[in-house]
Parts: sequence; structure tokens; C-alpha cells
Amino acid sequence: AEGVASDVYKRQGIYILVKMWFFGLIKNPAPFKKAKFDIILVLSFLLFQISLVFYLSNFQILNSLIVLLKIFIIPFIFIQYFIAIIVYLQHINPDIQWKNEKEWTPYYGQILATTNFFIHPILNFFFLNIFVHSPHHTHTKIPFYNLNMAFQEMQSITKEDLVIKESIWEEFRRSTK
Repeated sequence: AEGVASDVYKRQGIYILVKMWFFGLIKNPAPFKKAKFDIILVLSFLLFQISLVFYLSNFQILNSLIVLLKIFIIPFIFIQYFIAIIVYLQHINPDIQWKNEKEWTPYYGQILATTNFFIHPILNFFFLNIFVHSPHHTHTKIPFYNLNMAFQEMQSITKEDLVIKESIWEEFRRSTK
């Protein structure tokens, strides 16, 4: 089992980059015209930025590649790993029991099987309040600025059922142990 676990950890980053980004967003984008327009717009802006980097570095390929690595590739990979860690912590917790299909209910998935973290309010706002996660699972159209209010409403009704944790890093250590 230890060999399998270490093999999984080696492939996590590749999975996110290939499966989620390449196949999920680039090769098979959403069929909606607006999504296709957004993708074209983002890729056009990215091409403009890359062209600007090459122009500003006097078309020196090595310097341009180093700048692109520093300002695009490394931050992109860092953000992807950070998002993956947060998603992992919100959905995989040793205190949450796994349910089979017959035992699973919407209440279980939205309330009992979602971890909420309390972090500094400024950081929470910067991350669009996604650490307050149960309201997001209850209704995905709740705007980020109303997630805290929705969570307070949920607490008044289901206080004992909500999974609330104080430390993100302690939970990461605990759940990956």
C-alpha cells in the first residue's frame, strides 16, 4: 500500500494539469458559445502577454523563457496546487464518513460531508469566502459576498451537523498522515 500511495502523490500534479486543464478546459471546452468566446479572449490576451515579454526582452529567447517561467508558469502551477489542497481539505476529512450510493443524501453531501475553515476575514475575502464551503454546496449560485451570511443561517439550523475546522495546515497534516 505504501508504494501505491507514493505513486499517487507523484502523479497528482500531472493529473490536475493534464486531466483538468488540457482535457477539461482546452481539448473539450464547454459547448456554450459564451464559454468558447471567453476561452478565445483569454488565449488571445495570453498570446499578447507572451508577445510583449519577447518584445521587451529584445527577442532573446532564453531571457524570454525565464521571464515566462517566473511570471506565468510557476505562479500557475503554484495556484493549481493551492486550489487542489483546498479542495482536498474541504472534501476529504478523517471526521467525515464515506457513504455508499444508497446511504448518500443531499443533506449529507451539502452539510455533513463538507469541511468549513475559519481563516482571517481579509484572507477569506481575498479567496472569495470559499473556505466557508457548506453554503456553496447547498446552492452554487450564492454570491461569494453572501456565503458568510448564508453560513450563519445554516449554523442557526444545523449547528451540530456542520464540520468546522480552525487550522487548514493542521487538517492537511492530519488527513494526509
